Amino acid sequence: MKKALTLCVMVLLSIPSFAISYMFDFRPSNAVTCITHDEANIYCATRHKGLAVIDKKTGTITWYTRENGSLPSNNLQYITIHDGKLFVSDFNLGAITCVDDHETDTLRISNIESFSNIFFAADDKMIASYGGYVDVYRNGVRTDSVTINPMILDGAVWKMKSDSQGVLWIASQTLKPYHGLTTYTLQDGFSFVFEGKSELPFDGSSARGLAIDQNDHIWFCSGSGHLVDYYGDSFQVHNLGFVAEDMSFDESGRLWMITHKGELKSFEDCQVKSYSCEVKNAIGYCLDVDGDAIYFGTDNGLFKYSDGEFVVFDFSDSPALIEGPNIQLSASVQGSWFDLQGRRVANSSEFQGSSFKLPKGVYIQNGKKFVVK
Repeated sequence: MKKALTLCVMVLLSIPSFAISYMFDFRPSNAVTCITHDEANIYCATRHKGLAVIDKKTGTITWYTRENGSLPSNNLQYITIHDGKLFVSDFNLGAITCVDDHETDTLRISNIESFSNIFFAADDKMIASYGGYVDVYRNGVRTDSVTINPMILDGAVWKMKSDSQGVLWIASQTLKPYHGLTTYTLQDGFSFVFEGKSELPFDGSSARGLAIDQNDHIWFCSGSGHLVDYYGDSFQVHNLGFVAEDMSFDESGRLWMITHKGELKSFEDCQVKSYSCEVKNAIGYCLDVDGDAIYFGTDNGLFKYSDGEFVVFDFSDSPALIEGPNIQLSASVQGSWFDLQGRRVANSSEFQGSSFKLPKGVYIQNGKKFVVK
């Protein structure tokens, strides 16, 4: 990282004993569960591989893993940047690790299964979700808590984002018809947004994917596949026909979405547009907008969409991708190369004694996927 991340120290209370310590995780080993960025890097939380830090200028990937001693677990759940600090939560150990350039400091290991979201509010407060619960901590003391869904031990809270007024919005999957969207403020604590409303034109028990536009309108996707534009007490509802797992606005006001099936879509002027990629996904998890580049994480790794083209960062078990702290993805490698349709595009015998260059794309060499940027 070009801008040093400062280490912090935090002490949290013990979580109640009814929380489960370990959960089964059936997500593929190549899955990317959370993405964020700063001016220099893209940060990817992966399942079973650790934290990938991609330099946006060079394409160099730096890995933080259990094997190199920088993380307590490779099975990561969530990452966020706050006040120059990068925080990483894992899936099973309940640890929050603070990353400072090439050094890490694990802040907490407890008996909870995972922090699915972490948000830092004013007045030194940290809001963290785990399973169906959301807790507020200040100076190591738990000051407030809300039960979103006690029956769901993993994944009940999908997203937490703050608007320009400092209101924290929480999108969740619940058992109650009106508890899908929750707010938190320092003054009033937690509040269920739809509680007391007699009828809703969408499924109010589930809010997935959460975005806030420049006018502080709250956008989310209901479990019934409706895109909701909420402001004050008014709704505008659009029938998408699919469920968006994550969403974010770009600078032009276009809403980008990754679906449950791993498909990239956008919404603008009440129209949905789909973007086709040759590499098919089964599940989509997360999305991050960085300028004109759209990054999204799936069970097949990290994807980037920019200028009408897709780039795939394959985080599978390839030594060229996971060995060592600094890996430069390059086409200057000797060997036979094939495209995704199995057609040979280059052979080592054709380039004896010299390196060669390939066009941008996804290729196969020795049974492994490689990305040429």
